[in-house]
Amino acid sequence: MVPIADPEATARDAIRLLLDPPLWKKASETGLARVKRYYTLDAMFDSYRNIYDTALMASDRKD
Repeated sequence: MVPIADPEATARDAIRLLLDPPLWKKASETGLARVKRYYTLDAMFDSYRNIYDTALMASDRKD
């Protein structure tokens, strides 16, 4: 992980990953596991449904 808005740190770590195949493999596997765990279709649809429900409720209160 690198700090937000630190392009030098991002570049350094990207180069480090590209030059270290075992580290790249581990980071890749970790990233894919995180995506599969936290970014499912059900979670995405639930998030959008919540956004629309909130917007509709706010709209109803204005009327």
